[in-house]
Amino acid sequence: MKSDDAKGYFDLFVYLMASVLPIFGIFTTESQTVAIVLIVLAVLLLAFFGFKLFGWVKERRISNSSMSNNSVINNIRRYCKSLLKYAAANKKQLLKNKNISKLSRLKAREDLTISQIKGENRESKRLAKIQIKLDKLRTKMTDAKALSLIKSLKPNENYLVSQLLSQTFVELERILLNAEQFDVRIKFGQYIKQFSDIEVDRIKADIDYMGWTYIMMGYSTKAEKAIISGIKRAEYLIGKPNIDIDKYDLQALIVRGYRHLGSVRKTYEKQPEEALKYLNLALELHNKMKPSPKQMNSYIQMETGINYGLMIAELYQFKITNDKENVTDEQYKSLYNRYLEFDKEIKISSGFSNKHRHTKYLVLKTKYLEVFLENSLYFKKHLTNKFNFDEMAIKDAIKESLNNIKDVFKENIFMDEALEYYLEERVKFLNYELIATIKGAII
Repeated sequence: MKSDDAKGYFDLFVYLMASVLPIFGIFTTESQTVAIVLIVLAVLLLAFFGFKLFGWVKERRISNSSMSNNSVINNIRRYCKSLLKYAAANKKQLLKNKNISKLSRLKAREDLTISQIKGENRESKRLAKIQIKLDKLRTKMTDAKALSLIKSLKPNENYLVSQLLSQTFVELERILLNAEQFDVRIKFGQYIKQFSDIEVDRIKADIDYMGWTYIMMGYSTKAEKAIISGIKRAEYLIGKPNIDIDKYDLQALIVRGYRHLGSVRKTYEKQPEEALKYLNLALELHNKMKPSPKQMNSYIQMETGINYGLMIAELYQFKITNDKENVTDEQYKSLYNRYLEFDKEIKISSGFSNKHRHTKYLVLKTKYLEVFLENSLYFKKHLTNKFNFDEMAIKDAIKESLNNIKDVFKENIFMDEALEYYLEERVKFLNYELIATIKGAII
């Protein structure tokens, strides 16, 4: 609205007010009428914003008590912000002392720090005050009280706080990933890498908490930099003699890192050869590992993860070659032979407590079947009697796989590309059914 128009409306309002007030026996001067108009407008404006504020508060209360996905994610983010505040305050306190800014120097003071907090010494009065704050926190936890406590500690004591925060972040990282709190997860990873005194957690921060999260966000360059940093750190520690870390754990992290690098969606869809390079290296290193009986379950899960990566990268490698109309008979046969491994991987992954990998295999199987269906003329010489060289048999196999996926989704809730791919394949299969229905109607 132009200023001239606004002034015109205002003058009209003043004129109307000056005409109405005498009816009620109220006689005013021009300046008094203008003042009354301004007061009325101010009251209306306050009423409008008050109404809006009331609606916003009401929606917030309903949202906070609801069980919707958005509500859960918002609440998780709110809780994480509290932890990030504590971490920021703790970091600031730590870095006040240049010696304490380096973990190697902090470790030498750990025993002294513990004795200061738990023992009786000349600082007993100050420590008693800290204890009072801790008691208050137990009664009623607030961000302000927690920050006050952290700021009242000395740098040496803040070192112990940093280890507590680091361990808390490690426990939360999977929840943050599932809730898609990627930026928070990266900040936690940065904090852990800088302040944790557990080497394995610091390597995980590079490979998982930052590296894999960057992959989920689509920042492949940042992801590669973080993951390679973690891999190099793990390789360096493996080469050190007399290190007090299980070298199997370090080997597992290296394998995990290379698997992550081969699992970048942009890479396996656009540059599958690059993905296959990382995944084959991961598989090679994985096969050299010697897990104990307790480690066997995680070992098998890692292997199924690598094999899934190989299968999806090889599928896109075939698609790219097929688009160029340059597929050889050997490549058709190779892709079909890879398909024959699905039943084994699906059976193994069905035994995992987390059905995430199992579902991804079921979905990927339908994508292979889709390729067979769309290129059935060329695959016929390589398909066994399992499909009887019949397109209808392939469609039946797709339908069976989709039904299996549906059953898993009924019992498990998760959202990632598995759900995306499932919906994509379900819509495509619907198209097949529509075409078949239309053809049947015409015939």
